[in-house]
Amino acid sequence: MRRTEAIIIGGGPSGLSAALELLENGAYVTVIDRNKSLGGQQVKQTHKFFGSENEHASKRGIDIKNMLLEALLLTKSD
Repeated sequence: MRRTEAIIIGGGPSGLSAALELLENGAYVTVIDRNKSLGGQQVKQTHKFFGSENEHASKRGIDIKNMLLEALLLTKSD
């Protein structure tokens, strides 16, 4: 069995960001997605994003997905 306090349905950028926020606040989180890998439709975006550094300017969708997954792995609860 796995201890879970929050279940996130959808492993796209919003779901991964929500999971990260919950983990950073001490919650036990499970992310469920219908695809084999996380990242949602964002992984198909090959253009670089505009905006500020906080909005990941000049990053591609796949890079943002990898950044979120790395942050999740570094923050994950036991």
